[in-house]
Amino acid sequence: MERLARASTSFGTERLAVEAWGLKNCTQKEEWFSDTVTAVVVPSYIDSSEIVRRAWKMYNLSLGLGLNKVAGKVFRIGHLGNLNELQLLGCLAVLLFGMHGN
Repeated sequence: MERLARASTSFGTERLAVEAWGLKNCTQKEEWFSDTVTAVVVPSYIDSSEIVRRAWKMYNLSLGLGLNKVAGKVFRIGHLGNLNELQLLGCLAVLLFGMHGN
């Protein structure tokens, strides 16, 4: 239960960050949002696999790719398990760097 409560809290933080960046959650209805993973839709001029590749290569951060119809359009952030606030903030910072090409 503690892990699920922690995941739920981190999800709220990630959702706020995604909204602040002007991006959207892949899930269309809020009641469908997941407490364990966030799928982020990137603008059409960005290939999400490049963000995932850059995050891994430059910062050793493992993100998930979009699959099937959303391949290249979405990256996935997992937030279940032994994740604390500092790790989450680090993940969000890496994503900002990755999206801006730094």
